[in-house]
Amino acid sequence: MPTPFLKKALNIYLTSILIMGGCSSINPDREIPLVVSPSPSRIIPPTSTVQPIPQVTATISPTESPTPRVMPSLTETEEPTPTKTLENNELEGAEFYNYGFLDDWRFFVSIRTPKPVVGQYYALIGEKYRLKEYKCEVFPVNLNRLVCSGELTRIDDWIEYAIYPVGSDQPAFQGRISVPFPYDIYPMSKPE
Repeated sequence: MPTPFLKKALNIYLTSILIMGGCSSINPDREIPLVVSPSPSRIIPPTSTVQPIPQVTATISPTESPTPRVMPSLTETEEPTPTKTLENNELEGAEFYNYGFLDDWRFFVSIRTPKPVVGQYYALIGEKYRLKEYKCEVFPVNLNRLVCSGELTRIDDWIEYAIYPVGSDQPAFQGRISVPFPYDIYPMSKPE
């Protein structure tokens, strides 16, 4: 007795055969003549004279001097440096600290500042046509870190982010990060 999966697979296979057969461009009503007679232009008459066999001759051509191969060197590529564009910036001297995934396809980005963060901030993350607004907050455990979280915009790609003081349209801090695939989508090993 075939299993339901086997029945479905057989139905899909037979349906695809019927569809491909129906899409055929051969017209059974039209007969195509088949010509088997040799063409007189293709018959080579025998000759009694011996034809010379062509000889391969070597010609000397000018040679180019070999160009030296330059091996690539391992030079470090600098990450783009964040640009600060706000006057009297409270986040002056801040640097990117961390990022990660949260539940329900949410994401966070955090920065570290030399002095405690005092003001209120929000972040815009993503491309121009796909910006997401993130809520930024400071946790009492570490007052020198500003953590912004919101809906994930992209994975396995670079995204740009900018952190703004509430009520301002000029960024206090901005940068660019690469967001990898979350580890729980393709786990390395099965949990025990």
